[in-house]
Amino acid sequence: MTTIFSYKKNSYNLTKDEKDVLLMFLNFFKYEIPDGNGSYIAMLDLDKIDFTWSPAMALNDQGVFGSWIFTFKDEVFLRPAEDSAEFVKRLLSMNLSKNEREFADNIIASKNYTFVQFRNLHLNQELLKFAMYLCENEGTMLSTIFHELYHKWQFNTSKMLYIINFFVFLFTGYEFSTKSKFSIEGDVRIYVDNDELHRKLSKFYNVFYSFMYIHNQLAVEKSDERKEMLISQLNDLETAENRFYVFCEKLLEKLKE
Repeated sequence: MTTIFSYKKNSYNLTKDEKDVLLMFLNFFKYEIPDGNGSYIAMLDLDKIDFTWSPAMALNDQGVFGSWIFTFKDEVFLRPAEDSAEFVKRLLSMNLSKNEREFADNIIASKNYTFVQFRNLHLNQELLKFAMYLCENEGTMLSTIFHELYHKWQFNTSKMLYIINFFVFLFTGYEFSTKSKFSIEGDVRIYVDNDELHRKLSKFYNVFYSFMYIHNQLAVEKSDERKEMLISQLNDLETAENRFYVFCEKLLEKLKE
């Protein structure tokens, strides 16, 4: 049986650089959450929250990407990316059950992916993979983090009501709770972790990828004509998606080695 203590086992904190990048994303995308509902982020002291990789989430088939619970009120547990070099290194020395070891062996045997299409930018590959992991697949990981932080905010707002709600809907089942506007799970899906946020994160991923790809080509391009075309593409991207574009510029600087 998987519990919050399972998620705690073998967990380890994000690196300082990973947390810096994460805070960049959170502080930017809180304004992209529809109807100003990302304002709750300003009520949390993100510097005092431990964002923790939880290997257990990747070592089963339950599909959990994140968890926050009041027993560890200043910690958010997250599923590590399977191509993370640190995660793979740690798997080699973990004491795992037979079932977990099967998952671990498959992860270890997988090829360690790198973004060779951006090699001319000389970026920190592990940090780049982390940034991509946050926003790929319609921003599954980043939206999960917003989701779990919203639970922390719910708890901070009314601890007793949160705990009562948690246990009431625990007995009705998770799927039912996500469809009820009166549950903590239904609430977070209405106001934060919704289709509109996922659409914006998906759009950003496409903008970010295009931005990086064009800059990668510009870094080695010799032809003046080709350079002009690439610069024109960047200008078009900046005009069409100015807020995303400006954030991409800041992110690119952070990812450089």
